Amino acid sequence: MAAAREFPKYDKPLLAGFGASLVAIGLGIGSGEFVLWPYLSVHYGYGILWAAIVGIAFQVFINIEIQRYAVVTGNSAVHGFLKVSRFFSFWLIFSTIVGFGWPGFAAGSSFLFSQAFGLPGNVAEYLPYGILLLAVGLLVIGSNSYPRVEKFFRFVLPLTFLLMVGLTVYYFDPVKMTELLAGLIGKGSGYQFIPEGIDLAVFLAAFAYAGSGGNLLLGQGYYILKKKHGMSQYGEKSGLVASESPRSLHHFKGVRRLITIENILVFGLMGLITILMLSYLGPIILQGVSVEHGLAFIVAQGTVLSGKLHPFVGLLFVLSGAVALFSVQLGVFDTLGRITADILGKPELLWYKLVIIVQGCIGVCIFLLGLREPLWLITIGAVSNALAMAVIAAITLWMNRTHLPVKYRPSLLEQLLLGCIALVYAGFFMVTVWSYLVK
Repeated sequence: MAAAREFPKYDKPLLAGFGASLVAIGLGIGSGEFVLWPYLSVHYGYGILWAAIVGIAFQVFINIEIQRYAVVTGNSAVHGFLKVSRFFSFWLIFSTIVGFGWPGFAAGSSFLFSQAFGLPGNVAEYLPYGILLLAVGLLVIGSNSYPRVEKFFRFVLPLTFLLMVGLTVYYFDPVKMTELLAGLIGKGSGYQFIPEGIDLAVFLAAFAYAGSGGNLLLGQGYYILKKKHGMSQYGEKSGLVASESPRSLHHFKGVRRLITIENILVFGLMGLITILMLSYLGPIILQGVSVEHGLAFIVAQGTVLSGKLHPFVGLLFVLSGAVALFSVQLGVFDTLGRITADILGKPELLWYKLVIIVQGCIGVCIFLLGLREPLWLITIGAVSNALAMAVIAAITLWMNRTHLPVKYRPSLLEQLLLGCIALVYAGFFMVTVWSYLVK
């Protein structure tokens, strides 16, 4: 039996412990926040925004439970999955590749960069390959990629957030804001909750990406360990067990409080506000403008902003979308690299870098096959990620209630919530797939 050690006390300032959720919401802004939710609000109005609240609340709770396992054991959630069954080594790799192997974020990022700077066709043709190469390079150079990833998001997110706040204040309209608030309880223009004729795949994609999405959530287990919270202070995979003494449980409650506050404020609240601001702006900026399909609606918003405010504002808006999409591609590569390396028992060494390079090569092959429509690629990935999150919620529930010391396990209410989340994601996935099979 593994030796028991006291659960370490967290004795740093609150903000110093933040970081994991910052990376997670950075991944979300490039998928659901900047692309899918504004796309839906432009085409269907604000009545669908209730689902953004539900989706992001689900992910906040999943994140907290993934991090519970990590801080109590000093191991990643992937390590816990493999203790449940070795089958999950295959499932995690397969579901991550299916969910994120499509280089839709690199395609979208290159499209927006090309449009922002008016790049000629021969340059734009090869830019997606350059985006993939840049993402691979940032992760494989050096021995520890996490500090670079966190610094990237600490720089990009505040700038993006401030831009959206400024635009929201400038375009503030009491009538439109009232419509948006009504949308938070499912009241749309001529519909309740779900408009007739909505593309269920895109709606599910937005729901799945309200926050981060798919196996990217498992990155929370890695990132919280990188911050040296809980038992990871003794070293990752130390094999030690947190003692159940009153002192240890008191220290755990402190770390648990930190994790909860960070996830609610950074991942949940910041993510939701970003969704609402971008969804609010889309229909207002594009009022009276013909809206094209795909990511062209982001470019159209930039064009309007250039004309009404200043060319620099329009350029900055489109570039924010390009950088946001690139950030997701970066996080996708990093997460699959960590998952695969963890399964093989060699995190951040040869296999981590090799997997990232292979992902880049797969992306290149997909581009060479002519599959470059960003929204289509992102939607395909998101639908499969809904199933992946159902599995994550279910297995996290199982390992937290069976593999943790008794006093560190989730309460009955927390277990019921996690189980319900798993059922909702699984049910939503099956309804969406069935709607396409019967067409």
